[in-house]
Amino acid sequence: MGKITVITGGTSGIGRGIAEKILAESAKADRIFVTYGHDEKKALSFQESLPEEKRSQVTLIKADMSSYEEMMVFVEELKKEGISEIHYIGNVEKTLDFVPDYVLTAWMISSMCILYGRK
Repeated sequence: MGKITVITGGTSGIGRGIAEKILAESAKADRIFVTYGHDEKKALSFQESLPEEKRSQVTLIKADMSSYEEMMVFVEELKKEGISEIHYIGNVEKTLDFVPDYVLTAWMISSMCILYGRK
């Protein structure tokens, strides 16, 4: 299995740009999990806009990452997928304090577009 990336709020705005860039540079075996909070139609539109050969690498998961409970549901979804190590988790301004230890690199972009990280 390739690298695992999680992009929270990745179906619009800065998160979408990040997801598209990472996907464009990803290897065939890499997987990208993209969360969306509420708008399933927008999330599906995002996935349909991706190059056809890359769509299968992206898994959309409904999870409002500003809610601890929904974030834990998201973590359980990852576990069901057999994910035990995440290489990158991005756009996690609200949730950086809750990033599990098995995440190798966590980073966020603030409203001022400053890159922060935790490893």
